[in-house]
Amino acid sequence: TDTGYQARVPLADTESYRKISDLQMKIGETGIITSKTTPLFLSKVLATGEKRFSLATKEYLDKLGMLFIRQILGKKNALFISSRFPTKVYNAFVSDIHGVMLTYYNTVKYSLVNTGTEIVTPELLLFPQENTDMMYYQALFAIANADVEQVIASSFWKLCEILDCIKKNWRTMVDDLDKGVVTGSNIRSEKFEKALNALIVADSDRALYLKGVFKLGFNEDTLLKIWPKLSNIYAPEYGTYKIYEDRLSKAVKGVTVTSNELIVPEGIIGASTGEKGVFELCRDEIFYEFIPFEYRKNTAKKPLFIRKLPVNR
Repeated sequence: TDTGYQARVPLADTESYRKISDLQMKIGETGIITSKTTPLFLSKVLATGEKRFSLATKEYLDKLGMLFIRQILGKKNALFISSRFPTKVYNAFVSDIHGVMLTYYNTVKYSLVNTGTEIVTPELLLFPQENTDMMYYQALFAIANADVEQVIASSFWKLCEILDCIKKNWRTMVDDLDKGVVTGSNIRSEKFEKALNALIVADSDRALYLKGVFKLGFNEDTLLKIWPKLSNIYAPEYGTYKIYEDRLSKAVKGVTVTSNELIVPEGIIGASTGEKGVFELCRDEIFYEFIPFEYRKNTAKKPLFIRKLPVNR
């Protein structure tokens, strides 16, 4: 029964859960928390630099993959996401939610050939082997393609950073596209540089067009000038990045800004109810850590949620 289980397995904190996860990661024990198949752990890094791992079932990983396929289906997509292929830590495989989604896409992409589904971002930039910021290169390959219909980012904050990167570097990007040579100050290895240059295609007409667009400045219709077929901008909702979603919604005209899932670094915890900003908690598919936050209602020390903060405050 529920009460019997709660008596035997009380609400756990991080340290007590770590003892259990270590049994599976280091020793290879299975069936401790769940009898379901658990192919890997989802990882996150806290602001303190501490790493945490959350056990994921196959059912949950498949759900993450299907959510991603449903989002990109039938569209030409520019992705501003990067991850790593699942890596082995002790006796367990570890990845993050974006790695899970992109890996799932790789396993089914050939079945999507006749659906009109395409990702214009090179795999080299989705699963980078180079330890450097991929922002410039992802932005370059995205603006090089005039037929992009949907932009997907790991967060609305990330997308705002990408747009700022384009504003700052558009002259270099246009020059790269015109010459068909990838430059930028972040290239750290000759191998990575050669791989990028093998992918870029010189397009002087596209470069000249973009140069004219960017010279006019950046305003609410700039994205549609870059990508005339763009209909949707998507990023999962993190709660803390709500102010960036609002910023994007006000900064673009004629393009839908959507978020269908509420996400924390361990995975999706809420699915959209159809009402903007309202999510239904996902149960039975993810392990949560609830951190109690106590305060007295009649004192001045009350929680200030980041979504209520004004921009630039």
